[in-house]
Amino acid sequence: METIGMILFGVIIIALLFFTSIVRGNAWKGFLDKLSGKDNNKD
Repeated sequence: METIGMILFGVIIIALLFFTSIVRGNAWKGFLDKLSGKDNNKD
């Protein structure tokens, strides 16, 4: 059952990232930049 949850979680994230990437072509850069820049300030 854990495997199903992990697969669903991964699929949802990938789908969201892919959809966002389509809507905003610069989504990947912004996402990576946020992870790199706001990683230290993440609560």
